[in-house]
Amino acid sequence: MLLSFVLYRSEACESITDREVQKIISTSARSNARADITGFLHYDHGHFLQYLEGPYRALSRKLAVIERDPRHHAFTVIAEGTNDTRVFPSWGMGRLDADLMPSGGILATEAWLMPPSGIDPLPLIGAFTAHARRQGMREGLQHAS
Repeated sequence: MLLSFVLYRSEACESITDREVQKIISTSARSNARADITGFLHYDHGHFLQYLEGPYRALSRKLAVIERDPRHHAFTVIAEGTNDTRVFPSWGMGRLDADLMPSGGILATEAWLMPPSGIDPLPLIGAFTAHARRQGMREGLQHAS
């Protein structure tokens, strides 16, 4: 089955606590399981980065809900497309521990996370996935299936 994916970034409307991010992940893990959606959410320095994958219709409905969420704005799709297999097959919603990321964060100051034209997004997704898996092996990864 061909799966759709999307990678987006957004800005938090106000400072979001770790507890609030964990609540988003827990709620997402439950609703994503029902919709056959998997992925990860990363939050640092007032910005979100999220990768989601699943059936096209379910993913489209999920994105419509996410875009309307009042906890963030400046919703920007970085990459979208299709894959033959899942990148995160067992993650209802994974989270990379911000303490294991570079101290300056990867979202707030990195212009390379703006949607490029003519650049293949899959290496970016692959690199982030590899980093997430390496960090997960060090017990820094939280995920709910």
